Amino acid sequence: MKRNKFPENQDNPRKERNEHLRENIIRLAISEFSKAGYNGISLDVISRRLKISKKTLYHFFPTKRDLYIECCLSIFFGVADLIIPIFNNKALSPFEKLSQLLNTLLPHLSTISPILLNDLQIHFPDAYREFLSFREFMILRYKEIFYEAQSQGIIRQGIDIDFLIDLIIHIANHLIVPEYIIKHNISIRELLERLLDIILNGIIEPKLVNSKGMNL
Repeated sequence: MKRNKFPENQDNPRKERNEHLRENIIRLAISEFSKAGYNGISLDVISRRLKISKKTLYHFFPTKRDLYIECCLSIFFGVADLIIPIFNNKALSPFEKLSQLLNTLLPHLSTISPILLNDLQIHFPDAYREFLSFREFMILRYKEIFYEAQSQGIIRQGIDIDFLIDLIIHIANHLIVPEYIIKHNISIRELLERLLDIILNGIIEPKLVNSKGMNL
């Protein structure tokens, strides 16, 4: 996508104002698209709610398509910018990484509404494939953490990490999709919380795990 070019001087007031306005446009558009869908909102409405002219809005985003895709990319890459430093932080233990990742990731997933994701899949299949690649990247990085946790005795040695990750990917491919999310009226955040709770805590009451007859 073509973007407007501004002077490289970071202290340039005009550049700062334009960047701030651009961020405000994207922030409002994400909210509007999430509620009304791609076909339910127009650039005219967005410009009125921001109290800017249509000419100003078109300067940043010539078409609604440009704005919509930029909104989605802003969410995905915004999340990536926050979590990659956690993945790469060698000072953190696997448990600390998982804890920080969940605390960082889950609040941002609330911005990915079922409507936004469904429209992305229907209207912009190429961009939706980018989302799937992003999801795959996330899962593979978690795989690295699980292997590290197993090497440190946090995850028991009998667990096949490759099988565990394949299981997570299979579940993700069938659950973290617009159809399931809309059908069950559940957010991506809630879905992941439930999935991770089962994976990390199991389904059997802790007091019964070591009871007679409960071991596999």
